[in-house]
Amino acid sequence: MIVKPRYLPMRLHVNSALAQRLAKNHPILPSLDNSSSRVEAGFQGEVETDFQLQFLNDKEHHIFRDLRLPHSLHPFQLDCLILSTKAIIHLEVKNFTGTLFFDEKFKQFYQTANAVEKGFQHPLTQLRRQSAQLKEWLDSHGFPSIPVISQLVISNSSAVVKTNDFSIRRLVCKADQLKTQLETLIGKDTPEVLKEKELRKLSRLLLKEHTIMISDILAHYHISYDELIKGVQCPSCEKYKMERKNRTWVCPHCLFHSRDAHIRALLDYFLLVKPEITNRGFREFTCLSSARTATELLSRLNLPHTGENKWRVYYAPPDVQAILEEKWKNSRNRLRSFIRR
Repeated sequence: MIVKPRYLPMRLHVNSALAQRLAKNHPILPSLDNSSSRVEAGFQGEVETDFQLQFLNDKEHHIFRDLRLPHSLHPFQLDCLILSTKAIIHLEVKNFTGTLFFDEKFKQFYQTANAVEKGFQHPLTQLRRQSAQLKEWLDSHGFPSIPVISQLVISNSSAVVKTNDFSIRRLVCKADQLKTQLETLIGKDTPEVLKEKELRKLSRLLLKEHTIMISDILAHYHISYDELIKGVQCPSCEKYKMERKNRTWVCPHCLFHSRDAHIRALLDYFLLVKPEITNRGFREFTCLSSARTATELLSRLNLPHTGENKWRVYYAPPDVQAILEEKWKNSRNRLRSFIRR
């Protein structure tokens, strides 16, 4: 059972929003393109692993995709978490190509592709750290006795895995071997440690504790707020700035009409600037002159808010990632055109 689905990574939505609101010749665009390519590669690997997991018994497993949980030091991200009455399975997915060498003697990891050898952070170090954080999280919420099985999954079918330590076979497998690997680790004779009621309780708690990470992209790339193109983007010709006339947004370039084009601009603000906005901030970002119209548009969206009148602050909805997914189902294709326009 899929409890939490996998959405397009938030970083791709953030990169897309930033690429659209920078000048065509902005020097940061190539870096954005490289960042998006890396994130897309990782996402495709996770999707391949999701495909392999569909062969598990759906009634016996609660599957969480792309889960981010709080921790005393730093929130930690899990590519995939599978709950069962016998154990918790934690999967970390890597979409590496070429020949992969796990050097357990010196705790190093190498990739050889196109006759070039590169060293990377050891994936098993990351796997073990995440496993330890997950166990601490479980312990802090009253689930200390559930065994956690961590597995590194190589999603690329053409990758070749090599090592100088045969024991890592317990920790590393290819995506197409995942079902068999899990059946080996959790057999029919493995005792149950959770009742169905406890399993459902843990599932609800994981969903409640999940948080979305929206990075401070402007600070990361040393971009000022003033560098962003302001205004409402036309959904048709993708130019700025639409004008508000007779309760409708009208594009001065192609004359396209839209009643809700401001929603995309508001999402851009939440992604790029901060997850809260005032009436004044909304007017500045959308190039809207009327405070009354801004209040009307913001109120209709039923956003979480605090304060009254001119001191009211509106906040990004908790399900912002699902909203982005619904509005931009083809964003992976659109992203390339935005960055390479």
